[in-house]
Amino acid sequence: MERQTLAVVLRTADYKDNDKMLTLLTKQYGRMSANARGAKKQTSKLFSSASLFSCGDYSFYEKDGRYGVKSCAIQRTFFNLQNDYDAFSAACFIADAVDKVAQEDDVSPGLFSLTVHALYALDTAVPPRLVLCYFLQRLLKIEGVYPCLNACVLCGAQSGLGVFSAAHGGAVCAVCARAVKGAKLDEALILAMRSMARTTPADMCTLKIDTTIQQRLCGMLVAYLEHVLQRPMKTARFVTQCQRQL
Repeated sequence: MERQTLAVVLRTADYKDNDKMLTLLTKQYGRMSANARGAKKQTSKLFSSASLFSCGDYSFYEKDGRYGVKSCAIQRTFFNLQNDYDAFSAACFIADAVDKVAQEDDVSPGLFSLTVHALYALDTAVPPRLVLCYFLQRLLKIEGVYPCLNACVLCGAQSGLGVFSAAHGGAVCAVCARAVKGAKLDEALILAMRSMARTTPADMCTLKIDTTIQQRLCGMLVAYLEHVLQRPMKTARFVTQCQRQL
């Protein structure tokens, strides 16, 4: 059985002498693993399509229950972001997060579009931390685990919300916060989240969020995503190292 779909490469690994094993996010089939035969050779027709973050129209063949890349019409390689440390680090985090939440033969509506638009934003010099903030909040929405920010997750109070608890999934009021550890939550953070929620992936470059707020949001949302996943993300260190704003 053959498959053809738009896809973006999330992860690559050398396989045998000249092959590569690819992990891809596809628009129609969710996450897929496929072998790209001979792709390590620079003369191979699959050389570019087997590169990290390559995006295009992939054709797959199936043999013995496994998929291989038959051909690919590349649409974008996101070459620019690979020449910038902060942008590349952010892209690695995004690919890691998508790899962890995406499922085989299970398409999360909007996930492919979000991923490609985030990589495009990084490739076109949108500040990496701003892209990460937008990506994280939209990813949580797509996966149905968006944090509660309009009421205390412990008692339901709608005022005095001063702490964000990753472990409890949202805002905590001043009274309940006495027994809870978390990050400081204020109106500026809540307004930034609401602004991002109203913005489409294609328009994330239009967001105006103070760099200090971006830094706080990143830390807050990464901690929450790791709690949701129930495991730390190795690429999270890239987020904390992403200091330079472009």
